[in-house]
Amino acid sequence: MEGVKPYPTRYILILLITAASLPALLLPASLDTLHQAFGISRENLLDGKYWTPFTFSLFHRSFAHYLFNIVLITWMSKQIETAYGSTKMAGLVLLSVITSSTAVIVSSDFSSVIGASGIVFGMLGVYSTWAVLYPNDLSKRYKISMEAILLVNLFVHWLIFRNGLAISISAHVGGFVGGVLFGVLDRLPARRRRRSTYD
Repeated sequence: MEGVKPYPTRYILILLITAASLPALLLPASLDTLHQAFGISRENLLDGKYWTPFTFSLFHRSFAHYLFNIVLITWMSKQIETAYGSTKMAGLVLLSVITSSTAVIVSSDFSSVIGASGIVFGMLGVYSTWAVLYPNDLSKRYKISMEAILLVNLFVHWLIFRNGLAISISAHVGGFVGGVLFGVLDRLPARRRRRSTYD
């Protein structure tokens, strides 16, 4: 199976996140309402808001939060969708959202969480799995790209902790675990992984 173009899952994901996030960012006063209606938390689930384990990943609390996630999703999703195809790419997104929201519910480290960081870290989990499973099939350009993404993430997290900003580590860890599981369980044939990491 060759890579899927023009990457429909990638574009639909970016469109959904943008459509959900921008109106909220233009109306900052609605942030508390967003958390109550769409954020993931143990309290929201107990209140019967069973949609929140999925909707939380579409909204963002600031433009910087939105921009960081959307840039990384745009950056990583092309290679992943080329490798797996659109249907499996959608499966990765769903799995990352589920494992991310589950981690937040279990840890209960915040009253409510919103953001697509779980999806970002799910993709990072797939990238990391490729680096471990297929080191000889990765092009120099791909390795540089992966290292740059990891460095950007480390730098941003350092800035967040340095400035005392709120961040849900459990959401990130949960998404990463989902991505690793996906990468391990769905092994890529040599032809497809070479194509995806050289394009």
